[in-house]
Amino acid sequence: MPGIKKRIVYLDQFVIDNFVKALDPKHPKHVAALREPFWLEVFKKLDVLVRAQLIVCPDSFFHREESGPTGYFESMQRIYEHLSTGITFDHGSEVIRKQICEHFGNFLRSAPDVAPVTLPEKIAQGKLHEWNGRLQISINMKPRAEEVSEVMQGKARTYQNFLEIFERWKTETGKGFDDWYKEETDGFATGTMGVIQDFARRKAQAPEKFLRDGTVNLNDLLPPPSVWLIEAMQWTAQKEGITDPAEVFKKIGEYLFSDKIELVPGIRIGSLLYAALADQAAHGRTQPPSKGVIVDVDMISSFLPYCDAMFIDKENAALLDDGRVKKKLGVGTHIYSLRDREAFLSYLDGILTTADPKHFELVEQTYGPGWKDPYLTILSRSR
Repeated sequence: MPGIKKRIVYLDQFVIDNFVKALDPKHPKHVAALREPFWLEVFKKLDVLVRAQLIVCPDSFFHREESGPTGYFESMQRIYEHLSTGITFDHGSEVIRKQICEHFGNFLRSAPDVAPVTLPEKIAQGKLHEWNGRLQISINMKPRAEEVSEVMQGKARTYQNFLEIFERWKTETGKGFDDWYKEETDGFATGTMGVIQDFARRKAQAPEKFLRDGTVNLNDLLPPPSVWLIEAMQWTAQKEGITDPAEVFKKIGEYLFSDKIELVPGIRIGSLLYAALADQAAHGRTQPPSKGVIVDVDMISSFLPYCDAMFIDKENAALLDDGRVKKKLGVGTHIYSLRDREAFLSYLDGILTTADPKHFELVEQTYGPGWKDPYLTILSRSR
């Protein structure tokens, strides 16, 4: 088969959720979902484009984690795996770790202005640009109730911390967007070190806690992503010929606390989004963002540079459309939300209409004429 290059279209979790409601006749909100024809129309176009081997909609850890509390995890997984064709993006922390280690290597080679290369193949599990097989194997990844509960509690704590920061932002009216941006980029290093120190403290106290009340919290024993990051940076330094431990940590510190850290896409994008939110709070915004703000920023900052297009919620799309954010963003990804429904439909139509007719001949020879028929019974047949 000839080589192909698919467009990468990432769908926010709420898009998958609306697909499930529109496609599952037994979903309690099915009738209400059908009153909004947009969701079925989008699914039809995406499904045909996926079958035509023209796009892929990677799934991610965010999809799995956000699907856990819905009560219909299996349906969510069925839809996001169908559109991803088994292509999964790395965990957000792994994406950032790869970016940092690549850039840290450049830093050590006296090329700190060379930014990491954001090729989607670097963060995708599975082969993005290959013809799909006829069969797709899926494993039920439904999280345990205890896992869902722990995740929800963790998100609640994180959101509460964010609310406190949001209230502080409101009082700091003398700062501007650039001040917030610098605070966020500088804060990555101090935040990373703080997480590592907190983990070391909890790990040291774990035996005493177990002897006292007989309980063990795995989060006190399993290293957080910040620990894995520093270990990966140590390996990077060693590969560059720096073997003395003291010199390794010196170089890590120099890098993390340098202004070159903003060249790491995940750090830059996340800092821009939080800077925009901080600026809004300092200049009159009274209501904080929704509880999903942390997950949204993590997802966007992790995956945005690797996608041709993203469909996200209106608030995050507006943040990315802020001129000050766009100036530093450094990506060419098409951003769509419910404000751009027709534009998104036109974007998808354009992918289909501009494809080489010979490509469709190969698709039909390989998969049969059924590729043109959207799989609208996907959830009713999978029961």
